[in-house]
Amino acid sequence: MGTPPEDVTFEYATPATADFIALREECGWGRATEQDAETALANTLCSVCCYEGETLIGMGRIIGDGALYFFVEDIVVRPAYQSQQVGKTIVDMLLAKIAPMQSKVSCTGLFAAKGKEGFYSRFGFSARPSETKGAGMTKFP
Repeated sequence: MGTPPEDVTFEYATPATADFIALREECGWGRATEQDAETALANTLCSVCCYEGETLIGMGRIIGDGALYFFVEDIVVRPAYQSQQVGKTIVDMLLAKIAPMQSKVSCTGLFAAKGKEGFYSRFGFSARPSETKGAGMTKFP
């Protein structure tokens, strides 16, 4: 742990479509079509990119309605940069960006990859089911 490598930069930006596709694929998330990637990126409330030089090494984005519901998506970091606070910095920046949009009844959700729940609990996310919340559910085509 510690701080991100000195030679990386973080910015509120939307990645290039090709970079988005390549990063997701390299990290084992499958290959999105160019059309799907373009649509996904166009419907993003905010995104953070991390670069080493001009190479995208990590990113994350928030989708949602901009008032009541926000969802953390695509927190993805190249394997060589994992465990170096890159993902943490991305999530911190995303949550800071949406904070002014949120009200007392807003909800920020996410689907954690198996084994990554602890990473997100550091930001105040809690696992479901719990005493008061049912299980999260998904549907795939």
